[in-house]
Amino acid sequence: MSGFGLIRGQGRFECVLALFLLIWFYNSGLTQEDPIGVDDFVLAGDAIAMGDECVQLTPAYDWSSGSAWYRDAIDMSLSFAMEMDVMFGCDDVGGADGIVFAFAPFRGTGRPGEGMGFSGMQPSLGIEIDTWENEHLEDPPEDHIALLQHGYVHHFYNLKGPIIIPNVENCQLHSLHITWDHVKKFLSVALDGKEVLTFQTDIVNHIFDGESKLYWGVTAATGRYNNQHQICFRKLEFAKPLAMYRFHPREEKLLLKGNLTQSELTFSDGKYEIGDQHISEINKILNLLQAHPQFEIDIDGHTDELGNARDNQILSTKRVESIGAYLMSKGIAKDRIHMSGYGQKYPVDRNLEQNKFKKNRRIDIRFFNPRT
Repeated sequence: MSGFGLIRGQGRFECVLALFLLIWFYNSGLTQEDPIGVDDFVLAGDAIAMGDECVQLTPAYDWSSGSAWYRDAIDMSLSFAMEMDVMFGCDDVGGADGIVFAFAPFRGTGRPGEGMGFSGMQPSLGIEIDTWENEHLEDPPEDHIALLQHGYVHHFYNLKGPIIIPNVENCQLHSLHITWDHVKKFLSVALDGKEVLTFQTDIVNHIFDGESKLYWGVTAATGRYNNQHQICFRKLEFAKPLAMYRFHPREEKLLLKGNLTQSELTFSDGKYEIGDQHISEINKILNLLQAHPQFEIDIDGHTDELGNARDNQILSTKRVESIGAYLMSKGIAKDRIHMSGYGQKYPVDRNLEQNKFKKNRRIDIRFFNPRT
């Protein structure tokens, strides 16, 4: 516990963890680090800054509630990863109530006590780590995690859980990692290095009715029983904004002239699913289609000569359909996307050495204006 002063009897809280914002560049291998302090957060209720980088959400007093909200909204249509260290207090027997990591289109603090500073916030999504058993809320007696919605803390309304976790009221820091994959629509929460909660859905549309710009923050509360709740943010990684994915101006000029171009989209042998490694290149295509609504696109899939010709034709079709599905999920009309799978019919390299087959496993694209 050195460096945090969390053990009873110690007077001063020392926080030695830095808070950084990292802008995440898919596949570029580049990151940009900007140190961020407590001044970049909006504190409410009983929350107070502890030094420059950490926040005490509640003291060990009854009927306390506090929150810390990042000032800027994040875009839930992009992926992100967040890492923080959290302390849930030192009183395991009589300590309460817990912490909620929340997403909402506004910043605020909900009801205290069993509400954990989250109750009553609508619309909202909350990752609850609850350390007190409220039987009327169907809490299990053990510490637990659950995925909440719209400010409801009764487990009848949960999206997931409650899931029992090891005791966290042990006067120690616990690492919390939260990641969101916007392609797979997959949310993952890891506590102390172990994945404890996963959930897959279109959060933007199913929870927030299409609103993707949301605030994120952490709320905590005590009631008739209490514990000290503290947090230090360690790392925030955000996907690169869509507007930053662009073809080189010379390449864009050739594409808009209708040139058939081999894209940089590549798939592993036998695979057709869209993954993070494809996002950069597909978003370039998406941006160009959005910028030029009069244009349509041909997407042609080709495979290597390995395997069965019919299977290769099916595989090439699945690859272009997965690309088309991604573009349509981002608002491109279906009638602007023309997809064809040719299998191994049109190789660009007839060298039979196996390492040469990769050249034939390709995606060709052509932009065109049907009116010209």
